[in-house]
Amino acid sequence: MVRKVKKTLSIVGLIVCAVFIAAFLFVINALTGNPVSKAIAKNEIQKYIHEVYSADSEIKRTYYFFPERGYFSEVKIGIQTMTLKFYANRITDENVTNYFQDKFNEDYPAACESFANDYLEFPEELYIHTFVIADDNYNPDFEKLSVEQKIYLLGIQNRDKTISEDDSKNMASETAHQLIDAVGDRYNFRSIQLIYMDKFGAYEINLNDKDLTLDELSKNTRKMDDSEIGEEERAFVESLNR
Repeated sequence: MVRKVKKTLSIVGLIVCAVFIAAFLFVINALTGNPVSKAIAKNEIQKYIHEVYSADSEIKRTYYFFPERGYFSEVKIGIQTMTLKFYANRITDENVTNYFQDKFNEDYPAACESFANDYLEFPEELYIHTFVIADDNYNPDFEKLSVEQKIYLLGIQNRDKTISEDDSKNMASETAHQLIDAVGDRYNFRSIQLIYMDKFGAYEINLNDKDLTLDELSKNTRKMDDSEIGEEERAFVESLNR
């Protein structure tokens, strides 16, 4: 009987120890990454810089940065240095992001003017973030890269005091969909963060890695609580209800 108890306690002890070790390794992996993922990131970034920039390039070091959940590589291309991020089979290259941001800045004014609604007011500038898909389809011409973008449509205002509540609910998704169509086929928007306001309050759309169809945008439109918006936004809504 005593032997059975001792044996049971030994087994329980081993299980507890194994669970503790597994939990410890899980936490360490979450904080510092793991060697296999690090090697994959380094290899993919090495191929990317060779084909997009120059064969005269090298990776100085690769490390995991927990706050951004990704691997970063400090690379040297000729005499220049830069940092690239690898996460979820995507590469973030600030040169590519800046290139498409500049193109978007050129296309954005005409896209805004395509709206027949004179009450709609768009921010002077919008930000887009570009990710390069790690599919080995690399090219020095940024236009030929496989890319995805996230668009930040923050602070769209509608001053129409006659808008109905039903139209208000649909306006956020319809505005986002029309603007994305209007800027052209150069972009591949798969993610969006939007805040739209009118007399009925503020609406938010926050989608990542989705087909930004009108139906998808509409299903993911959420009316924001008053406590979620700032004083300026609240004052804007109140001004339309006087």
